[in-house]
Amino acid sequence: MSTLELGDIAAPTSQHTGWLARLWAGWKRRRAQRLALLDLSRMEPRLLRDMGIEPLDVINALDGRGRSRLVDRVRQH
Repeated sequence: MSTLELGDIAAPTSQHTGWLARLWAGWKRRRAQRLALLDLSRMEPRLLRDMGIEPLDVINALDGRGRSRLVDRVRQH
């Protein structure tokens, strides 16, 4: 049986870690948004309307539809 020297393993370059870090950050951001939408979907419609959110907006955002006001770039800070 042969052994593997640590010098034989190429270290990841900054080019590879850069896109991987962006991919991971995007995944974490999308997951946080999805969890927030799930929390909103569990609220009563009257509470959502008190916050200025229509229940249909939450449903459309969960379905990934761009017509939801919740995913509108103008409304985001």
